[in-house]
Amino acid sequence: MLDRIASPWHVNSLALLLWLIGLIAIIGAYTYINGSVIARYPPVSRDEIWVLSASVKLAETGTLGSDMFRGFHGASEHFFIALPGYELLQALTFQIVGPSLVAARTVSLASGMIVIAGVGWLGLRWFGAAAGALAMLLVAYWQTGLLGYASGLPLTTVANTGRYDATALALTTVAVVLLDLTVTSRRLWLAVACGLAC
Repeated sequence: MLDRIASPWHVNSLALLLWLIGLIAIIGAYTYINGSVIARYPPVSRDEIWVLSASVKLAETGTLGSDMFRGFHGASEHFFIALPGYELLQALTFQIVGPSLVAARTVSLASGMIVIAGVGWLGLRWFGAAAGALAMLLVAYWQTGLLGYASGLPLTTVANTGRYDATALALTTVAVVLLDLTVTSRRLWLAVACGLAC
């Protein structure tokens, strides 16, 4: 089966297998590390609360609005201050497990996993299995002061908040992966999917 998956992209089956093992290990470690602190790190911010308020109202009443913004240009009934897709994902999560800070942050945590897998896939496709694995490690764990977060881990901090940043990054990563697949395969449905991810 790995031969069928690997052959169109000129990837050795063994290299693909090793890359898949690396993907599972890196995402597993990422999920364990971030999931264990998701309720308390980073501290809750104002932005998380107003995004969360719109998602809770959508889950409970079916109205995309935020009572925190009552009187602000109808935002209590029509909340388009942030990406509405993120509120939809959070509301769906709330419908499944109930509203909570952990449930709100789970959407961003899953988005971080998509970023890791997408960057790893692009590294695999363009430069080989070792580059793909290194790309996954770097995007997940590279400590930088780029965003000024205390942890030094930009993806960890962004993907542990109930904000839309990690989801926007995940959708962009998915769009680039789909664009790459569209260019190599010339399939219309991939182009449509790429457009939808944008």
